[in-house]
Amino acid sequence: ERYYSEYFFVGGIETNTPKAGEQHLDQYAQLHSNGLVVVGIAPGHPLLRDGRKVRKVEWDFKAGSNKVSGKMKKGGLVCYPHTPIATVYCTDNSEYSILAGVMGKLVEVNDQLAANPELLTEEPRHRGYVCIIIQNKKQKGKVREKLLASGEYKKLRSLK
Repeated sequence: ERYYSEYFFVGGIETNTPKAGEQHLDQYAQLHSNGLVVVGIAPGHPLLRDGRKVRKVEWDFKAGSNKVSGKMKKGGLVCYPHTPIATVYCTDNSEYSILAGVMGKLVEVNDQLAANPELLTEEPRHRGYVCIIIQNKKQKGKVREKLLASGEYKKLRSLK
């Protein structure tokens, strides 16, 4: 946490849940000075807010088959904020799409979530992250314009 600035992507419309149509599919983006962005679910997301139990995390075909190599991370999936990364299936049959949240190249999906999907809710800011995206200098400058800073997010969602 010491080397990351945390921002929040607020959005997404719930579908196939009791609260269909609500816009609270919040995600965090931890920005590192080297251009890496760790993406995961934020406290206002229904998985955490409503205490849902995760049954399975299924990667989007493009994200799950993503292969990167070399220093320049060639072959990484080019992501936009609304690029689907995964779908989370819960024990109550609700499901949620997890989006990239930022522009950049997908360099890693968290393979631990396939075997231990509960990490998504038990350790969302650490071992339960969703993916890592790398941004170029131009993208790094623009990302802060489109995301909420931690204080703004906490105020919006009435969190401490």
